[in-house]
Amino acid sequence: MSSEKFVICPHCGAITDKNGLYCGTCGGNMKEQKKGAFEPSNTLPQPSQDSYRPGNSAQSGYYKPPPVYGQQTTYAQPQSYIQEQIENKLKFAWLFAWITFCLGGTTWLIFTIFFALEAKKLGSTDSKIKQSLIIAVVGVVVQTIFKTLFLIFIYIPLLYSTSF
Repeated sequence: MSSEKFVICPHCGAITDKNGLYCGTCGGNMKEQKKGAFEPSNTLPQPSQDSYRPGNSAQSGYYKPPPVYGQQTTYAQPQSYIQEQIENKLKFAWLFAWITFCLGGTTWLIFTIFFALEAKKLGSTDSKIKQSLIIAVVGVVVQTIFKTLFLIFIYIPLLYSTSF
């Protein structure tokens, strides 16, 4: 199974989604193959008469050519960079999960959920995502139970004993 998420359009050379039926840049059918290999062109198309008027360029101070679609510079991120990002997100999720377990609090739980979902969004299938979420939720539940018991058995009786 290929881990590639993008392919190059056979018509214009733009990087598009692998599962797309049509190119998002030129609208060409991604399933049909163009005869011969794609050769990108470094030449820009000439502006039409409507877009360039010498009088207008003098008023604005410069000439801005119309955008050229399909020739944008795109950079593919290497798999090692994405893997490094996933590992960083998992480290933060794991860290905040244990902080949540030790200290309780929904703020730490939210941080744990955020980083776990970010790692999942980047394509991680690591079991640490599920484990960190379980640890964080258990931490919040344990802290809530502890605080409730403390309130019922220590704090409220202490208030009643000192008020009389």
